[in-house]
Amino acid sequence: MRFGLDARWLDRGPPSGQRFINGLVSGLKACNCSPGLELFTCARVSRLAPSMRVHRLPFAPGIFFNALSIQAAMPRDVTAVLYQSFTPPWSRAARAVLVHDLIYLTRPDFFTSAERAYFDWIVRLLPRAEAIATVSAHVREQVLELFPRRDPATVSVIPNGVDERFFTGRASPPVIERRPYVLAVGRINPRKNLARLVRALDLVQPGGVDLVLAGPAEGPRDTELERALADVKATRVVRLGHVADEVLPGLYAGAEIACYVSLDEGFGVPPLEAMASGTPVLGSDIPAIREVVADAALLVDPTSIEAIANGLTTLLADQTRRDHYVDAGRRRVERFRWTRTADAAISVLRAATDIRT
Repeated sequence: MRFGLDARWLDRGPPSGQRFINGLVSGLKACNCSPGLELFTCARVSRLAPSMRVHRLPFAPGIFFNALSIQAAMPRDVTAVLYQSFTPPWSRAARAVLVHDLIYLTRPDFFTSAERAYFDWIVRLLPRAEAIATVSAHVREQVLELFPRRDPATVSVIPNGVDERFFTGRASPPVIERRPYVLAVGRINPRKNLARLVRALDLVQPGGVDLVLAGPAEGPRDTELERALADVKATRVVRLGHVADEVLPGLYAGAEIACYVSLDEGFGVPPLEAMASGTPVLGSDIPAIREVVADAALLVDPTSIEAIANGLTTLLADQTRRDHYVDAGRRRVERFRWTRTADAAISVLRAATDIRT
């Protein structure tokens, strides 16, 4: 028995997708829990482990990569494939599909019309999958609500993990030599709620703490953030754009607070990366973030500038609370190792195989 993995995002695509695929592959290597794995990718990689075979295929959009490229390259002994987002309409092997989120349905205003049209195929094709996996119980509930006739036993959770480099980031020297800073890691778009974060920090400590934004601008233009940057003069905002993976641990370790005040998420990896790096987290009090961080972060209403400002004030001024969240974060993040993700992925592939047979 051999399984397949859609690894189109191994070296490109959204940061969350890249992190997941690379982390899952590392977890599969570490736990050696698969009898054999076929990786279908556009990246230039050689065999990653004795049990892994790599198929390098031409780049194509996910819907075509999964429906055409993988099907044409699939060896006959593959019994099931774990796809990212897009279910192929037909497949000789069983289909397990990972859904990262359904935000394009719940908050379509965060996406361009072209993005919504493209992502709509995820929902159209999802019923064809033998097994569905989601990155969180929150997204699982959304899938079951969307497909009430779906057998809940065929929908499971494959959680994200945290790379080992973040666990050693606590001892990393600061990446940037500057005044104390609050860090926000993620793409720059309206969903990340950065305009409220800018205005909140300005209320807390004018001129005393910088805000560092690490991530590229993707998706709809964030006009609210542009207005906030124009209005707020006291807060210094540093936009780093895309940050290389090897730099992130030190960037987290040097921050006073890691902020993740998104308006909607399917999971939320940056808070866990910050916890592994020994940095206290201020997060959104929304379902996915509550599920991921539990009581190991200070959660606030992301729609309230005052609530965000109060949370920042607490973590900047109260060393006892900071230490509490650092300690709780270190304990919490131990639950999110990539070997756990690998075990869950293999279970889903086995389940898809059983359903097909």
